[in-house]
Amino acid sequence: MIEDIINQILAEWNPIEVPDVVAKNEYRVYSQAILGIINDKKALEEYLENLLINIIGLDYDPSSKEQKNDLMSVVEKLFSLSGNHYNDT
Repeated sequence: MIEDIINQILAEWNPIEVPDVVAKNEYRVYSQAILGIINDKKALEEYLENLLINIIGLDYDPSSKEQKNDLMSVVEKLFSLSGNHYNDT
């Protein structure tokens, strides 16, 4: 299922750095929301930024090139699952 692949991508990203065995299920709750916006790169970026800042409560700084590149790498992986690359903004 695509939700499992989404979860795997989030678990590999693992922004809260939980142990791998925990990460396999830690992010599953976000898979459905991501699936709903998977064909919109900008929406994915905004969702993940909100997830980091407001839901998880990390000190994510979108002006940090390193942090932004890390997030955009995840966005690209998720977006590639959509098959709808026409909304590549």
